[in-house]
Amino acid sequence: MAINGLYEKERESTLSRFRKDFKNHQLTILAETENVLCVRIGRPNTRINSTQITFTPEGIVIQGDWCPCGNGVCSTFGYGKEWFAKSLSWSYLAEKFLAREFVPEAAVDFLQGYAENMRVEHLQEGCDDYRQAYYEFCQDLDIDDPGGYDYNITDICQLQVIQETFARLWANRSSSCQ
Repeated sequence: MAINGLYEKERESTLSRFRKDFKNHQLTILAETENVLCVRIGRPNTRINSTQITFTPEGIVIQGDWCPCGNGVCSTFGYGKEWFAKSLSWSYLAEKFLAREFVPEAAVDFLQGYAENMRVEHLQEGCDDYRQAYYEFCQDLDIDDPGGYDYNITDICQLQVIQETFARLWANRSSSCQ
């Protein structure tokens, strides 16, 4: 466990802001055929902060004014409307749409966790010389997994809020049609 949890704190803060932005969005069906559903999530009469989601037999495409990665994302093969309308964890959602990249907050968390584990090991051995522990930590950076790679915080938060908003609006639409 990282000492400061910078990545998680930044993710939660960004997620909270984005959820407020999408609170009053509406769902509009743009096209619906046997194999394709295209919806828009946004405020009426403006394209600002709107998102278009297209569900096809090949997967899901998310694009629009407000979408992950600036230009949109596509899911891996085999995911559709029913899956996207479920309650999904942010990490599961991310692995289907996004690539991991270097994220400074994740790197800090990794190094702090690594340093804390090393400090604890040295303290258990009776060493209280933190400079020596730090020196050995620096010498020991030749590790298999350098850490610091995770999903871009803005992209994952946008993706999560889009998915949560779709799931909520789709469920409301489906229940009002019955």
